[in-house]
Amino acid sequence: MKFKPYRIGQITSAVVLNAYILAYLQNKVIYQGFLKSIPEPVLNCYGGPLSVFACPMGSLQQVIGTHQIPFYIIGFFIIIGIFVGRMACAWICPFGLIQDLLYKIKTVKLQLPKFAPVLTMTFFIFGYLVAHFLLTNLALIWRILAVTGFVVLGIVLDNLIKWKIAKFDITYIKYLILIGVAVIFAYYTQEPWFCKLCPQGTLQAGIPLVLWDPYSQLRRLVGWLYYTKITILAVTLLLSIPIKRPFCRVICPIGAIYAPFNKFSLLHLRLKTQKCTVCRLCEKVCPMGIEVHENPNQLDCIRCFECVWRCRPRSIEIKISV
Repeated sequence: MKFKPYRIGQITSAVVLNAYILAYLQNKVIYQGFLKSIPEPVLNCYGGPLSVFACPMGSLQQVIGTHQIPFYIIGFFIIIGIFVGRMACAWICPFGLIQDLLYKIKTVKLQLPKFAPVLTMTFFIFGYLVAHFLLTNLALIWRILAVTGFVVLGIVLDNLIKWKIAKFDITYIKYLILIGVAVIFAYYTQEPWFCKLCPQGTLQAGIPLVLWDPYSQLRRLVGWLYYTKITILAVTLLLSIPIKRPFCRVICPIGAIYAPFNKFSLLHLRLKTQKCTVCRLCEKVCPMGIEVHENPNQLDCIRCFECVWRCRPRSIEIKISV
């Protein structure tokens, strides 16, 4: 096993961003001191008992929910993106670390599909909204069956009419989630809907808080939404075993914000085409599975620099433009 420098950053940030052990020692649910007014550059749930800083996506939705423009958070994202692109996703994100570790489990490895099952996703969202808002009087099992029925219908239609739009890469879904869930839904419902369903938030806050439940109140609130969150988390973690970082590549709205900056960030990669032998080792070691030999600054590049350090002919280099 070869040493990965960015792993040190992942582990260090996971500890630093979740260092408030006093939550359990003092029986306080969450830390609410001055540091919670400072956003961190990655997903890390505000409501986690150990969380020290604020999740920028939660802050973004909270401001949008008040029908204001979140200038502070937007500026925060722009500054990071201009300097390093999507680098925080590799070196800082705790949920990225979890996915990387799960992928190390020995099993059959799969490639991320190149297309998006449009109707399946559409029917899932529609089915969930129906179950959540119209079938509230039915037992949980019937609402689950209703959602399942809509998903099955979507799968059947996707395969019948072959609506697997070739140009609609499945990784584009994160942009729809950013615009649809984190912006439009938050604006009209005045609630942070991405936070409600975020698997990282479920792992870091939802499960620990319900298990701990210091005030003996949270367990009584467990219901349909909580089980939905658990299901999304379970699916995400299971898919992370055979597929490289499925959440980062397909779902994460913060990744969607940083990704366009890869094209012109000050820190970037350069491919020496005259040295490249197209051995594809860079693609093999890349935690995002991108084809580095075609374009090292693709939208999903997270600047982990594995391709730079592992390239045998030294055809990839780190550059800083000023």
